[in-house]
Amino acid sequence: MARLYIVEDDAIVSLYIKNFLKKNHDVIGSSASFQPAKEEIIDLKPDLVVSDIILLDKQGDGIKLAEEVNKVIFIPFIFLTGVAFNPTDERFQHIPVYGYITKPIDEQRLLSTVELALMRIASEKQLDAFTTKLQLEIKQREQVEEELRQTLYRHEHFINQLPDVVFEIDSEGKLTFVNKAVERFLGYLPEEILGTPVINLVSEESLFLSKQLFQMFQEDIVFQRVFTQQVYELSFQHKNGSIRWGRITFVPLVSQSGIIVGTQGILYDITLEKHQQKMLESRLKKLQQQKRYQTIIRYILEKINETLDPFPELSGLADFIRVSFGIDGVLIFRYEEGTSSLLQQISCFFYEDNLCKEPLKYTLSEEEKSLLTSVIYLREKTKLPERFHSFWDENNIKSATLFPLYFEKKLFGLLVCFWYTRKHLERSFFITMQIIAEVFAQAIHRHEEWEHHLDTEKKLADQKLLMEKAESMATFGQMMSAISHEIRQPLQSIRLLSESAVYWANHGKALPYEEILANMKKISQRVVRIDRIIEGMKQAALSTTSIKPERVKIASVIEESLDVLHDKLNVAQITVKKHLVHADLEVTFHPIQLNQVITNLLSNAIHALESQDPPRIIILETEEYKENSILCIKDNGPGIPPEKEKYIFEPFFTTRPGTGMGIGLYVVKRLLSLYGARITYQRENHWTIFEIIFPSSGKK
Repeated sequence: MARLYIVEDDAIVSLYIKNFLKKNHDVIGSSASFQPAKEEIIDLKPDLVVSDIILLDKQGDGIKLAEEVNKVIFIPFIFLTGVAFNPTDERFQHIPVYGYITKPIDEQRLLSTVELALMRIASEKQLDAFTTKLQLEIKQREQVEEELRQTLYRHEHFINQLPDVVFEIDSEGKLTFVNKAVERFLGYLPEEILGTPVINLVSEESLFLSKQLFQMFQEDIVFQRVFTQQVYELSFQHKNGSIRWGRITFVPLVSQSGIIVGTQGILYDITLEKHQQKMLESRLKKLQQQKRYQTIIRYILEKINETLDPFPELSGLADFIRVSFGIDGVLIFRYEEGTSSLLQQISCFFYEDNLCKEPLKYTLSEEEKSLLTSVIYLREKTKLPERFHSFWDENNIKSATLFPLYFEKKLFGLLVCFWYTRKHLERSFFITMQIIAEVFAQAIHRHEEWEHHLDTEKKLADQKLLMEKAESMATFGQMMSAISHEIRQPLQSIRLLSESAVYWANHGKALPYEEILANMKKISQRVVRIDRIIEGMKQAALSTTSIKPERVKIASVIEESLDVLHDKLNVAQITVKKHLVHADLEVTFHPIQLNQVITNLLSNAIHALESQDPPRIIILETEEYKENSILCIKDNGPGIPPEKEKYIFEPFFTTRPGTGMGIGLYVVKRLLSLYGARITYQRENHWTIFEIIFPSSGKK
């Protein structure tokens, strides 16, 4: 149902038209004057306006109304006129006139004119829609074509900018497309090789493989077998004649109809990679060879260092070198410097054992020595002294190397390698053999030192035997002196006890029986003491393997020593102080020898204090520190002069010439050393301190 608008200044005609058209259409409005009609038409936007041409409104007629409206919006008009209508009138050229009706109005004429106008409007709308759609499709197609052209351009530009060669090959194996990268790879422009069989560009090295590939591709095309991506490495001949390597990835080339018509792919330039690979393989081979040479050197060093005298190993090692390096013959000569320089063969190993006959020996002149040892290189017969030529000819030798055996700039011999053919030797062989030559020189040097060592050792053994005899005599004398030194103290005590009874008897005063009995007991104890001292001194000359150490309480031994020296301590008016960590502190020692150690140290303290003004004090202390037991004996005597402290433990050193024998501290140190104990001396705050450190912590 169309939307219609009526413009008629005759109210009856307007109503008539309106009522008639309402039967089939929607009359959305009507007006009798120019301005209201214009505004409503623009606002309502009807599909068709039926307007009288002549309006009583002075603002304009129906034609002007159509012009004004269509300046704003397209609206078709049908005009009503009571006069003759001229459609060619210039005023009608600028407005959409879709029909006219003459007055008086015929209903059938009105209806047909309106319907025809509406049909025309509908057709024009369809045509406009179709035209718009067609224009849109044309525009879209133009955009697609432009995008396709741009894509093709970018694709072509991209392919030509690729550093890798992109190609297509037809069923005959000819190049149908190749990008510009081929110029960098083979030196040809694309147009120079298009249509060329690829097989003509392959080098001799990859010709067989390329023929196999071409045959395989032809079979795939004939039988239409779709092959998967395949990768091969082929070598090509550059335009300048050099060889270039490429890694090629192939895929089938399929037409729009799905038929395999050839192959296409990408070629990556791997020339540098191939060169690097060859270099790496060469380096790896050298590294493996160096590792093998290092293993050989390590084995030779191990064999040389297994024994003090490696000289006997040289022959076996010479044969090991011959086998390891593939040498036909190895000779080792020892060089002896003298009035005439002598080169004497010490080993010989050849591929054929019968070549090792009698040992060779040469007396060299200085010129020959210089010629044989100055330069190392692969030699021919003409590069050797003339008198060596006979050996060369007899054994059919073609080339040789001579390695002088130098160590610390001294020549010890010559290592000679022979071959039955002319050889080309690598630098690593010469370096390795020079190292081996130096090792052999060291072996000969060690052999000479060993021979000298054996000779020196024999002389030292003879001297040691004489020294041991002399030392045993000196030890016997020291023991006798020590025995007399130790026995004198208890003998003096016995003498005092026995003389006291005689003294009082001569003075007419008899000693009480109890005192005489006590003195006799003391004399008996001193006699037992003398016996024990003699036994202990005898054992002092022995080692710990010939005596039986036991766990001894230090406190008990201290009491025994103080009891022996009781009278001397009283006479000298010496105060003894004891600071013992506990009474059951034990050490591993022989009890007699420990008593002898403590008694000697206490006796020395008593002698030192006799010339000292009171108070005279001796302090005995014990303590435990970590795994050690410590005994300290201190006195406040004058001590030992600093310049003589370093001599106090030497035999026959004494600070009391004429009265002391100087073996007390020597015996003390010797006894302590038998049990791993040690003694130290120090002077601290007017105290003379002897500290004995026992190796074990005595437990209760």
